[in-house]
Amino acid sequence: MKECGSLSYWSNLDEDATSRLEALRDTGLLDSAPEGAFDRFTKLVSKLLGAPVALVTLIDANRQFFKSSVGLLEPVAAQRETPLSYSFCQYVVSMRQPLVVMNAQEHALVQDNPAVRELGLTAYAGVPVHAPDGHIIGALCAIDHGPRQWNEQDLEVLTDLAAALDAEIALRAAKREAEAASKAKSAFLSAMSHELRTPLSGVLGAMDLLDLEPLTQGQLGYVDAAREIGSVPSRGGLSRRANGVTGV
Repeated sequence: MKECGSLSYWSNLDEDATSRLEALRDTGLLDSAPEGAFDRFTKLVSKLLGAPVALVTLIDANRQFFKSSVGLLEPVAAQRETPLSYSFCQYVVSMRQPLVVMNAQEHALVQDNPAVRELGLTAYAGVPVHAPDGHIIGALCAIDHGPRQWNEQDLEVLTDLAAALDAEIALRAAKREAEAASKAKSAFLSAMSHELRTPLSGVLGAMDLLDLEPLTQGQLGYVDAAREIGSVPSRGGLSRRANGVTGV
């Protein structure tokens, strides 16, 4: 497979950086704890491609965050992030396409990257990872410490796993939205129930007071009619009807 990614591509910077960063933050993945669901992807990449290092990276404004990693050296593995100056994955985001590097020391785009010298990053293959709205927020990548000829099958594996990773991210977003909607509904119904019960309690209280006073036949008729309209003979019954309306 030919290498892809060049300086000419790098001139095509993220024009919608603000909306992309908003989409990234909306996922709730930045600075989140390690999770088995994501670690499975890096373990599979490392195993299927025979790569000593595999990463799920998220590209923030000035850093890359490792949502999951296999084979990173310390202290980077514990820190779970590096400045963008150490990132190859940033180019996957900015170019909006896979990046394949067979030998970083000879690749114009990344040969001066400090990760080549300090972290032993030599061969790299990475594909985009997407937010539910389609923005590219990071990369799923494989890394080798020596020059490597990546093949078409390697990139196919990465692409298929990245699609499954996208689905995992979308599923989590849908779950969070459903939970937020449920909480909002509960809060609304609770407030509505209170608003309904308050005036009803006042009306029923007034009816109770009327029972203590001598009333004419005509007045008694009005009170009975009011109670009949409510279809309940007591305060508890009418309150239960209000609760039934709101589901509380």
